Amino acid sequence: MKSRTRIKLLMVLALLLAYPLVAIAEESILQQVLKRGELIVGTRSTNLPFCYKDEKGELTGFDIDLSRELAFGLFSDRSKVKFTVFSSGGDRIPALQGRRVDCVISQFTVLEKRAQMIEFSVPYIKSGLAVLVKKDSAYKRILSILCVPQSRRRGKRCKRVLEGFRGFLYYRHNASLP
Repeated sequence: MKSRTRIKLLMVLALLLAYPLVAIAEESILQQVLKRGELIVGTRSTNLPFCYKDEKGELTGFDIDLSRELAFGLFSDRSKVKFTVFSSGGDRIPALQGRRVDCVISQFTVLEKRAQMIEFSVPYIKSGLAVLVKKDSAYKRILSILCVPQSRRRGKRCKRVLEGFRGFLYYRHNASLP
């Protein structure tokens, strides 16, 4: 009986000694950022007023200010941020997954498909659509603007626009609104 107890104790001891080797986890992104001493933010440069290049060619706007405030919160220094500018929205997820950026601060709608690939923070802004028309305009409802007859595929096009609508008004180059 004593030998079984000793064997059990030795097995438990061996597991406890081996556990730290197994439990060593990869550093979190926050730990990496703090160790590096700089935050790398992915953004765009063509989204007025959120992120754009000013007359000097420098990034400016709400997203840039927010990034600098985040750097200040981490390092007490607003200059401890490096920006990676994406040429298209499709670059954001691969940059996050490949760890080329620490975070993305840019127009980035939370969609179920995206949320399965990356983590989102709480949105810092919610936007909606507002359309101004003249009081005597023929357009009285948003559907009449979005579904302007433009092709034989009108029904399919309107459905696609409404399903994929994310704050943009899609219309052909030759569409004219009063």
